[in-house]
Amino acid sequence: MESMFQIVARESRQKLVTEAELKTLRRLQGEWQKANELARGCGIDAAFNAYLDHQAKLTLAARAGKLHDHQARSREEIEADFLRRGDAAKQLLREITAEAVAIARPIAGKFAEAAHEVAAKIEKAEAATFAEWGVAYQPSALVLALRRLPDQARARVPSSPYAAMAPQQMLPYLDF
Repeated sequence: MESMFQIVARESRQKLVTEAELKTLRRLQGEWQKANELARGCGIDAAFNAYLDHQAKLTLAARAGKLHDHQARSREEIEADFLRRGDAAKQLLREITAEAVAIARPIAGKFAEAAHEVAAKIEKAEAATFAEWGVAYQPSALVLALRRLPDQARARVPSSPYAAMAPQQMLPYLDF
């Protein structure tokens, strides 16, 4: 089922994004997903599991009499390593988001214009129907939702330098 964003983008008469912008956004989306997986896999639980695996390998090495062939690491060392990796992945997410915002903001502006046009077209049709029946015009829930859509589209593009949002979340009306 299509969302309102996608329907408005389809109904739009103007082109919202160029091929080059879409190609860049797709690349950024892929990079963002990889970085997100890295960030999620570097939490304290993953570090604890890695520590348990490390201890199990050391135990097997001790039973085989080859304990000195393996470097022993403390739980704190493993946790610090995982947390540093997680912080690096989160920083990458912020950088990718910042790069995508520069492309997404003008696209959201074009979408807002398109949403205004679609809302006006539907509102005009509704008003004509109401006038035909001699009833005072009351905007429908659809028209009210379409009026709010441009602001929602602009609000989806983050303004904080600390935001870590996927390009697909910023621009839900584009096909990634």
